[in-house]
Amino acid sequence: MLVKAKAHMREFLSSPRAATAPASRARIAQAPGATKAALGAEERSDRMACYYQYANRLAHPWWLHEQGIEAHLLFVNVVGDADMKGPATAESWHIALQAADYALGLPSRHALSAHVHHVTPDCRTLPPRI
Repeated sequence: MLVKAKAHMREFLSSPRAATAPASRARIAQAPGATKAALGAEERSDRMACYYQYANRLAHPWWLHEQGIEAHLLFVNVVGDADMKGPATAESWHIALQAADYALGLPSRHALSAHVHHVTPDCRTLPPRI
C-alpha cells in the first residue's frame, strides 16, 4: 500500500520544477511514458505541465504491477486544514481529481482503477491534540 497525503491544492498542482537541466527533465518525462500508454491516456495529455506529482504517483503502482507486485495507492486528501489553507469540502478535492484525470487524458476506467483509492478525511472532526 502506497500512501500520499495532501492538505492543500498548491502541492497538487505541480510541475517538475526541481529538474531544470534538460537531461533531468527528459529522464522524468520518459519514466511514466509506459504508464501513460498502459492506462490508455490520450496522447494530448502532458503530465509535465500541471499535474506532474499526481501522474508520478500513478507511475509507482504501475511499475510495481510490472514487477509482479499487487500494489494499491491511497490518496489521503485532507479537508478543513485551516493552517494549510486547504479545501473546506470533499467536493473540492473531487473536482480537482476529475480535472487532473481529464488533463492527464485518463479514461474513467483504466488498468489501475481498482488499485487507486481516494479518501477525504475532515481534520475538523478529529479530537484535539493533547
